[in-house]
Amino acid sequence: MSSAAFITSWPLGLGQGSGTAVFIRALRAAVEAAGTPVRLINPGLDVRDYASFTLERFWFNVQLAHDPTLAQARWVLGLDYDGFALPRSDRQPFIGSARAVFAELAETEPEPTHTWLRAQAYFEGHNLRRAHLTVVASEYARRKVIEHYGVKPECVRVVPNGIDLTEWDAFWADAPEPEAGRRPTVLAVSKLYPRKRIGLLLRAVPLIRRCFPDVEVRIVGGGFEWEALQALTHELGIADSVTWLGDVDDRRRVVGEFKRCHVFVHPSIQEAFGNVILESMASARPLVVADAAAPPELVRAADAGRVIAPDRPEALAEAVCALLADDAERERLGRNGRRFAETMTWARTAQQFLKLVEQL
Repeated sequence: MSSAAFITSWPLGLGQGSGTAVFIRALRAAVEAAGTPVRLINPGLDVRDYASFTLERFWFNVQLAHDPTLAQARWVLGLDYDGFALPRSDRQPFIGSARAVFAELAETEPEPTHTWLRAQAYFEGHNLRRAHLTVVASEYARRKVIEHYGVKPECVRVVPNGIDLTEWDAFWADAPEPEAGRRPTVLAVSKLYPRKRIGLLLRAVPLIRRCFPDVEVRIVGGGFEWEALQALTHELGIADSVTWLGDVDDRRRVVGEFKRCHVFVHPSIQEAFGNVILESMASARPLVVADAAAPPELVRAADAGRVIAPDRPEALAEAVCALLADDAERERLGRNGRRFAETMTWARTAQQFLKLVEQL
């Protein structure tokens, strides 16, 4: 039986690994369910010191060339720049998968992160240009891989991510029912990086409170901006409206947060896909997203929320207030999102992915 090898130096815990960890775990399970065993090669690094983490990712890749078990794989999948040092052979197709597009990320981050991202973009471009095929999760990511790295358009294919609704619905059924008279609740699930624009959400809170003085904004996720965003919360005088939950590794808790919210907000200006968009749709919760990167593709295709101008707290507050004030519209958008999510299964993703592999 043919086998595959998945190479990734990204953390696989849900707290640090976020959407990429969900993708790797789910695709592996779906490919194995389709009959192809997968060997996962992951060094288990810690992302909290970003400079050390990046250097360790480079070193992991240099050592991969000496891994004798890789030769046993029928085909190899490398995430982002993982696998850049491996030799390539037509007898063992190498598939690259740009989960982030580092060259695009670099434009959104300050120093010193900008320089670290540019270094990673160099290796990602090298990796994807040498791949037999590059798979991305959105049309946005496809355009950026071609634009930044010069990968031939015919070598870049879009295979959207999926969601495991069986697991999601089981966790949903186990989560407590939200109180009917609870505060108007806005949820964000995001790593606290500058590009995620959680600061924009905080700046929108005083505007939202003009319409809904008792609004609660709940934020799941940790990251580099944790202390700065905490300080901004106190500067804006909104500490009583914001609940910080930090990194959450328990997926049940994340599902519970979606269940208790009224509106999901994702103001990020850079996402190659955005698994949290599907999670909100699976929860039948309306979305407010910035008109940037991949999320608008999903929200517009599903008619599941509002797409607003990026980096404008006034626009974010206006959209959130309109949805909080309109129960019928929230329900309509939520139903649309749920129907769309039901078409986005990991089994479908795996079938599309394996079809591309067979063509190689």
